[in-house]
Parts: sequence; structure tokens; C-alpha cells
Amino acid sequence: MNQQSVNELVAIGIIKKSVGLNGECYVEAFGNILQNIELPAELYIGNLPEDNILAILEKKSFTLKGFKCKFRGYENIDDVQKIKGFYLFYPRNKLPDLPKGKYYLFELTGLKVINKDTGNVIGLVTNAIKFPTIDSLEIEKNDKTKILLPLNKDVINSINLDKGTIEIIGSMLEEII
Repeated sequence: MNQQSVNELVAIGIIKKSVGLNGECYVEAFGNILQNIELPAELYIGNLPEDNILAILEKKSFTLKGFKCKFRGYENIDDVQKIKGFYLFYPRNKLPDLPKGKYYLFELTGLKVINKDTGNVIGLVTNAIKFPTIDSLEIEKNDKTKILLPLNKDVINSINLDKGTIEIIGSMLEEII
């Protein structure tokens, strides 16, 4: 079994079901990393990042049901049934660099959320969620309650990965809370 370290992998999708009889499957993508990967691509399949096997993605095409994918060595419906429900992981070091001011959603999890106007820590980002209309941050406030904040320039003043902080515009925060 070929394993990749958990800290080096990012979940990019989940295998939903088999397609036909020739070892193809539908994959629900998380974000747009899967669509930008050049083929053939080394991915890792598993239930958890620390429990994975190397898989070579040979073909992919976008459909209304998600990405239709073919992995080397998965030749029939029975092979795909063994990995149904498993996650696809991609090495972080192979992710393309983003332009300044752009971030992968997974990079925002764990950052401290600060009120720009007062300097007070509001809480921590526990999840970054990609909704059809807008990306949002799930924040666990200091009192352990959770709120969702839209990830847009009307709410977010700045993101600093080096400092581990996201500054929220205070007046917008009052409207949301």
C-alpha cells in the first residue's frame, strides 16, 4: 500500500457511484481543483487522509451528475464498488499557486476571526463551505455558538495566512449576529 502523509493531502472530491460496467465512476468535486488537474494524475483514495492508496486518474469529463472518472486498475463495476464513498485526495504541493488575495477554502479553516473595528477575537473558522451562490465561513464564536459569514468583500476586510487571521468589518458583523 502506497501512502501519502495526512498533512500533505487535500480532499478534492468523493466517489459517488459507478457508471456503466467498465470501471468508470461519478465523482462529486469539492471546489475546482479536480477540473484543473492535468491527466494522468496521481491521486489518493481513502476514507481518511491517513488511510489512502495511490490511484492514477486516466480520464475525466464533466457531466450534470458530476465528473465521470476512470482510474487505472479499476476495470469493472465490482472494482469501483470497492471505492464507492471514498474520498479523493490530492497532494498540497501540486496545487497551483493562486493570485495574490485568493485562497483555497481549506486554507481558511482554523484561522482566528477578528473584529477589525475593536480588535476583539470573535472565534475560529471551523469550516469553509462552498454553496452554489456564495462561499461561506462557519465560525465557532468564543461562546461556542456557530454562525455563517459570507466570504465576500462586504464582510471580510483582510485575510492573513501568515498571521492566521481574518479581519471582519465590525459594522457588517453586527448586522449578521
